Amino acid sequence: LELCELVSHPAITDKPICVVLTKQDHSLVLSRQELELVMHLTDLQRECTHSGFAVLEVSAVPGGCEAVDSNGRKIDTALLLLDWLVEAKLTALRLQPPLSKLS
Repeated sequence: LELCELVSHPAITDKPICVVLTKQDHSLVLSRQELELVMHLTDLQRECTHSGFAVLEVSAVPGGCEAVDSNGRKIDTALLLLDWLVEAKLTALRLQPPLSKLS
């Protein structure tokens, strides 16, 4: 609930926000679906009307959390987080982000 309030605060409404779900490679943590329910992530995504909102699962273990890109290749989600950070910073600087090769 506090995160929902934070996201809707006027000083935050146009700022990029990334919710990073760590330790997703461990079996004793809540799954992404469980975290989405507990943290109301769907509501947060609806609250953030700008494109700078993301939810990413990340693991420090190589291959611990992988996503599949548009070409069907597996990508370590840590790279997706780095891609999101670069794009958010370039957008903040009003520079044109390069087309990502990761999506």
